[in-house]
Amino acid sequence: MTIKKNSRSRPTITFTMVSLNYDGTYIVGIDKNLHIYKEGIDLNTNGLGPYEMLANNTELTKLVVVHNIIFALHKTDGKVYYVPLYGGIIKELNRKLSGNLIDIVGYNDVLYLVDNQSNIVKTQIIFD
Repeated sequence: MTIKKNSRSRPTITFTMVSLNYDGTYIVGIDKNLHIYKEGIDLNTNGLGPYEMLANNTELTKLVVVHNIIFALHKTDGKVYYVPLYGGIIKELNRKLSGNLIDIVGYNDVLYLVDNQSNIVKTQIIFD
């Protein structure tokens, strides 16, 4: 098997792929500077499309996409932040969450989080 490195590839620490029925497929990732980006991908040619920085004003380490919203953990305070997949201002999800969170998983309309004491916390995602 031959693996070709794309000359436009971005140094990335984590990523996920998101398929939008009406708008194609995207790679959503956190780059080496701990910023969130998205990049279109053509699954027929494996070509990369437009690149867009979604959040570059805070350092993030883990991410999950639920209902076209990106949820991510802050590097130092362990709080949850979110930004729509289509762009916007990144915001803290819920000030009542404890912080010191180290992992995040999304399932249906719920975020499951692990704190630094190995406790599992869950929070319902409510859409307006």
